[in-house]
Amino acid sequence: MVTLDEMREANGKSFAEKMDQGGITDDELIKLLKSKLNATDTRPFNNKGSIIYAKPLEAHEIQLKAADMCFRLKNQYPAERKHVSFEGGVPIVPLSEEDQIELEAMKEVVKGRLKKSE
Repeated sequence: MVTLDEMREANGKSFAEKMDQGGITDDELIKLLKSKLNATDTRPFNNKGSIIYAKPLEAHEIQLKAADMCFRLKNQYPAERKHVSFEGGVPIVPLSEEDQIELEAMKEVVKGRLKKSE
């Protein structure tokens, strides 16, 4: 079994570490999300090509996306249920795309170790 630390060692830095080094730190993400929770959008009202009125309105779509991201980062949504079925005594569990990528990466690490040990 390959541990997460062993995978990181084999693959270099984690994505989170790369983001931090690129200036996208947790503090910067918090500032960004907080600003988006209060996002506004100025909509001009025209009359025959002339702007007669412009007022900042709440940008509800942006605010909802920011709130959704906050809830996801805080794990405030219930866990997704996965359907498990059995076929010939072997459990079949559908994997998310992220889980599938992680599984393939683990397979490559194991293959590399097997080749080294031969």
